[in-house]
Amino acid sequence: ATCCTSAEDYVYFVWLYISLVLGSAGNIFVLYATIKHNAIKLDKMCVWLIKNVAVTDIGHILFLVVPTLISMHCSKEWILGETYCTICSLCRYNAILANMF
Repeated sequence: ATCCTSAEDYVYFVWLYISLVLGSAGNIFVLYATIKHNAIKLDKMCVWLIKNVAVTDIGHILFLVVPTLISMHCSKEWILGETYCTICSLCRYNAILANMF
């Protein structure tokens, strides 16, 4: 089965793929720049917050974007099981809360 049976599916699949690539690259760059080179010249609490948001975004990508891409690529329904679905849901809400506060 193909993932893109309609225009909406295609747009959603492309959006997820772009989110995967740009989100991963951007957040890894932020972590690298702040940990290795101390590139962000703010107080320690702000840098700590930026690092935490980057780690949370990477977790969001790993636990929501990647599984959704896998499911869309293989079929039109969730194929990764009930337990992983629950884990992904908990991680999604955790990422949303971490980015809000």
